[in-house]
Amino acid sequence: MNKFKLYFIVFATLTVLFSCNKSDGPSITPPRDYQAQYDTEIETIRDYLKTYYIESITSSSDNSDQDIKLTKIPTGNTTLQSIWHSPLLDSTVVTYDEVDYKVYYIKLRLGNAAGTSPVSVDEVLASYKGSYLDYETTTVDGASVVNLTSTDFEYIPYPDNFIALNQTIRGWQKMFPLFKSGVINTNPGPNPIIYSDFGAGVMFLPSGLAYYNMGSGSIPSYVPLVFSFKLYDVRRADQDGDGISSIYEDLNHDGDFTNDDTDGDGTQDYLDIDDDGDGYFTKTETKYTDSSNVVHYYPYNGAAVDDPTTLIDETKGVPSCGSDFITPTRLRRYLDPSCH
Repeated sequence: MNKFKLYFIVFATLTVLFSCNKSDGPSITPPRDYQAQYDTEIETIRDYLKTYYIESITSSSDNSDQDIKLTKIPTGNTTLQSIWHSPLLDSTVVTYDEVDYKVYYIKLRLGNAAGTSPVSVDEVLASYKGSYLDYETTTVDGASVVNLTSTDFEYIPYPDNFIALNQTIRGWQKMFPLFKSGVINTNPGPNPIIYSDFGAGVMFLPSGLAYYNMGSGSIPSYVPLVFSFKLYDVRRADQDGDGISSIYEDLNHDGDFTNDDTDGDGTQDYLDIDDDGDGYFTKTETKYTDSSNVVHYYPYNGAAVDDPTTLIDETKGVPSCGSDFITPTRLRRYLDPSCH
């Protein structure tokens, strides 16, 4: 079981235990101030970026393609280029809980130009290696010496299933969309499926975008995380099974799927089987029966050109109540409570 799924199981278990027996259970230390903790951790991350360098990046035609090795610069060495000065280093800002987190990341490869960038409710097939950053105090010749260390905690080189991003840490939800999927090798031979030209990089996450005060397994609380990763494939998810891919249920197009609730019933549209609350399932309002009494479902937008080899007209997306199949801004009938 990967640690992302484990985290949610542990969190749910602890919540039940402490809520059922508050008087006898152990006390929980209140979380630290998010901004203050971030201010501390961003300096740790920058310390790492300035004292480590990219020792190697593998270029190959197999699963080792884009393997990266980050190594600490030997004391006194002035010739090796730190990650901090590498042209591959970039950054973005992620706002969460009123804190603006600056997230540094290494762009090894953005992915295939025709590939798919995931959104936070999609599923990804990705390999990754995770480590955490912490300071270790040792004694050298009777004096205390503080060293920044990087400790590995998980390595998944050959993923065998897709991971739902909305069930992972927030840092993953924000960083994977910056990359694209690769191309499947259609002639893998005796080997497992091989992807090429996939997105690959390294993300450096403050704990506020990861596990924060909870920790997870061997990961301590309040430590920044480093993930090297490869984004092989993306699968559009439909969390509520209503026939509308979740990517289309961000109605205000702000990238946040938790603030779209058409009928105001407290369930976000991407989790709601009746988006407009009219008593008719969304899936019912997006289907039709052809002249041969065969049931079909309208595609969300409709294709630019009809496929003559199929029985349906792909150019007709989910219609409005007035049978408008084309206008991008139309109110589709499953979002119109007056239309069934």
